[in-house]
Amino acid sequence: MLTGNSFQSLLTLDDQHKFLECVKRHLTPNGLFAFNMRAFCPSELVTTNDYHFWHEFNDDKGLKVDVFGKQIYDPETKIVHYWTKRVWPDHQTVCKISLLYSEPKQVIDLLTKHGFEITSLYSSFDRQPFTSISKALIPVCCLNK
Repeated sequence: MLTGNSFQSLLTLDDQHKFLECVKRHLTPNGLFAFNMRAFCPSELVTTNDYHFWHEFNDDKGLKVDVFGKQIYDPETKIVHYWTKRVWPDHQTVCKISLLYSEPKQVIDLLTKHGFEITSLYSSFDRQPFTSISKALIPVCCLNK
């Protein structure tokens, strides 16, 4: 299982090909491979110039942390560059990630091309089925025999 939208951190098709070939080399017979990714949702593929409040949470010490984010979308590469700012009462942090957004059909075709059979397609870890309006994509695969 590859979680945290990590597959999307492979920012080129070449990186995705290399990764899937590596998975094939290490997957045992009858083994399953699954990963989650954010679904291709054009309304979320935007550029924001300022930080916007996203949510809040309490950290492991019980301190309230406000989370803000901004992003730049490159429509040519389909990569979104995110900056996440977490604000504690006494300090703040900023981190940056970049994610490649692929349409579900592209991901399915890529998996098939590499010899994977998709046994299930979910939109959440509680096994809700994937639909055209899902916010996440979780393919569960095995190697074709």
